[in-house]
Amino acid sequence: MANPPSQTVGAETRREDAKALLEFLAERLGIEPAQLPTPGNWAGSGNTIGALALRLGVLTLDQVEQAVDLQASDGKLFGEIVRALGYCTESDIDRLLALQRLHRCLDQAATLVMSGQLDMVELLEALAAFAERPEVAKLLRKHG
Repeated sequence: MANPPSQTVGAETRREDAKALLEFLAERLGIEPAQLPTPGNWAGSGNTIGALALRLGVLTLDQVEQAVDLQASDGKLFGEIVRALGYCTESDIDRLLALQRLHRCLDQAATLVMSGQLDMVELLEALAAFAERPEVAKLLRKHG
């Protein structure tokens, strides 16, 4: 069964966000993107839309559990389910997806600190410079 267009576009956007940040950081370090360390297998754990919504107080534990149960039975996207149940608005889901992308990018950036390629100040300076890029600033404003 093919992914719905919204799911495909979302996945492509997440890959493009991460790719753009990787290329930017590699250029800043003077290395090829393939030379950057990669996050471990558990890097994305806790950054599901449900987990983020729960941590940020957007959803209750009961609401997340209900949506996860429904997702397991019908295979729909978590965001679609909580919208249909009236637990979240379209704007809530858009912001949660933007925060999820941010977390994934930060996981990648954190590997640079752990590998010793950047210290915290250098990382923050690099992220600030990345956020000032017109295409990134536009995306951040759209979801902020």
